[in-house]
Amino acid sequence: MFGEGFFNVDEALQQNTLISGSNNSGKTRLACGLASTLYKMGFKIITFDTSGVWKKISDLPFYTTAYKFKGETAISRLPKHSSGIYDLSLLKPSETKTAVNQIISEIWENQVSDPTTKATFIIFEESEIFLRNIRGEVSESIYQCIHVGRNHKLRAILITTDLALLDPSVIRLCSIRFHGNLNIEENSKRKFKSYYGKDWSRVAFEALDSGDFILLSNKKLTVKSVPLFKPTSKPQLVIETKERIQTSQPQQPQQLTAHQWTRYT
Repeated sequence: MFGEGFFNVDEALQQNTLISGSNNSGKTRLACGLASTLYKMGFKIITFDTSGVWKKISDLPFYTTAYKFKGETAISRLPKHSSGIYDLSLLKPSETKTAVNQIISEIWENQVSDPTTKATFIIFEESEIFLRNIRGEVSESIYQCIHVGRNHKLRAILITTDLALLDPSVIRLCSIRFHGNLNIEENSKRKFKSYYGKDWSRVAFEALDSGDFILLSNKKLTVKSVPLFKPTSKPQLVIETKERIQTSQPQQPQQLTAHQWTRYT
């Protein structure tokens, strides 16, 4: 199983997970592999993808694409108890942040209303869009999920190119951390060095190939070579019929490809 030997699920259920690294370091493939493993273990996985890549390289069962409709943002909902991907690549960052905050609010309400449900892992691709400054009103649900989600079986997996782009409080709440090849910017080096020291900073900058990660787990640092994740299936697109979009009336899902849709101004 992907992740065996380097991903501690019990630890991940208690704290959040962070994946960082420069472009082409393998961080999204790593996250897709972890998502696949957790999904097969029976956990619910919700991914917010701002890159548009997940629907191509993930094997989560469903995805839905956000788009602009008459000046508003329209997003078909994933099945309530299913895992999947929200493809947000067509939205601007401000639109993305507003939509994600609302969807997480709904996930929170569902999780709180059914305390017997299994844990839900929420994955943030390019998490700096949401978590560079998470104290604003528009980010309240995201802030709540990251900081106290454990009380309601909500855990986060955060993907970023650079530690310096994330709010420090977010980094502190990630007890599992995968760090790939370090960016060349001096600010990135200083940030990494402040956490792990000069020697590990040198390793991160000079000694890691694509797929290699410095792993912090159980308060120990090691270097792991992660196998390239390859999906065995492709997510199915959740769509609305032309008539549903035209009338924009709420409807309870009759099957897995027809769901209530919501628009955000």
